[in-house]
Amino acid sequence: MDSIIKRYGLANFNDFSITGFLVPTVHYAQEIGLIDLFKEHLKIDMKTVHHTPVDKIIELFVSMIAGCPDVKTINNYLVPDRLAAAAWCQKQFADQSQVSEVIHRITPENLLQLEEIFHSLFSQRSLARRHPVNEWLVVDVDMTGLPVSPTSKTYEGAAFGFMQEETGKGYKLTCAYTGGELGEVLGGLFDSGTAHCATKLIDLLLLIEKRVGSPPYSLHRYRASAEQLLTEAQKLEGRSQCRRGAAHGARKSQRQAVLERRAHKLDTRAQLLREKVADSLQIADSFDTLRSSNPYRAILIRGDAGFGSLDNIMQSLPIQDEPEKLRQLVYDWYMRLIMNDTQLQTIEQVKQFVEGSESLEFRGLGTEEKYEWAETVLVRFRYLQLRRDEKGVIRRYIGKVTGHSRAQVSRLIRDYKRTGRLKKTEYSRHRFLRKYTPSDVKLLAWTGSASVAPRP
Repeated sequence: MDSIIKRYGLANFNDFSITGFLVPTVHYAQEIGLIDLFKEHLKIDMKTVHHTPVDKIIELFVSMIAGCPDVKTINNYLVPDRLAAAAWCQKQFADQSQVSEVIHRITPENLLQLEEIFHSLFSQRSLARRHPVNEWLVVDVDMTGLPVSPTSKTYEGAAFGFMQEETGKGYKLTCAYTGGELGEVLGGLFDSGTAHCATKLIDLLLLIEKRVGSPPYSLHRYRASAEQLLTEAQKLEGRSQCRRGAAHGARKSQRQAVLERRAHKLDTRAQLLREKVADSLQIADSFDTLRSSNPYRAILIRGDAGFGSLDNIMQSLPIQDEPEKLRQLVYDWYMRLIMNDTQLQTIEQVKQFVEGSESLEFRGLGTEEKYEWAETVLVRFRYLQLRRDEKGVIRRYIGKVTGHSRAQVSRLIRDYKRTGRLKKTEYSRHRFLRKYTPSDVKLLAWTGSASVAPRP
């Protein structure tokens, strides 16, 4: 029987590509003008020896396409692949140390340049922007954790926070995307691990409007609400001045100290309101800038319970001076999503949710829905078995979502302890009869005559 002899030899890497998918990819990149956009808009302050800074940034994107899990694997995946490098208009890809160096040279201005490159390509190629304006464009929003080693000190900006199922060190990525046939990522927000999704809602809405269009409505009502807050701040400042005037005229030092403390508290409240007004007006200006040139779009946003509801800026309002059939909504929000809070399984998660949604108002739940939801929360977290501080977190959570005061929440929990259920009870009170009987008439007549009888 003849033996089979196998011979092995080293092939010339100049003749074929290890990552062959990169060759057709570069043709598509050239077709959409990706390389030219990088060279035109991206300006990194770094000298050129063999590779320009733009070449290294392009190589970073190529490494993602090639499946490199990190920068250091570039030396194994890309550097030996001369054919792929030639396709990307380079003699050879730079090694990982040079790519790492250019990453550290990127400034906030360069990040804005990269954002404009992405937005330019998105505007030209996006399917979402071609979606019919008379149909809802469904946009999903979500936040995910990107954990790193808890003992590492080399990850810049990483912090401890809730990562999916447990607390860990890392970052948070908040994304807006379209699913189904469109299947596009509109963009993302990158933050430290302490970030909460409720605090990123306004930034997400600005991102969504920049990508796909804006609702056809001005923000005059939102500005009017800000003006009301400003009026309240002015009233508080007036009351503070009255307190200080009274303190100046008080004779006793103890009375002066009390009035000064009250005036200081009023000033603090007024300052907080003024800061809220400034933030609101800045947000309104940002939206108005986008809406002045954006195409009109009806947007339906979907998110989990962590995002909460929307403020007055997202209220559903029709277009003025438009036929009824052409009316579109500013935004719509799945109000029932507030019931979808099953992802909150621990007291720590609930605490992060409450602290991250201090500036949001939750609406859209009826009275019966509030009772049903509150009972579900009390059962899920076994309220009666919790420690005192943990019970306080649950009380704040229920109060935040339902809008109940502390006294109302305490009454709900007291009913739950007594009956094990939460059910809305009809209000009842003692009422007098609406019709008088003959005996009642006689009694009234006797009472009237007795009241006018002459005194002895």
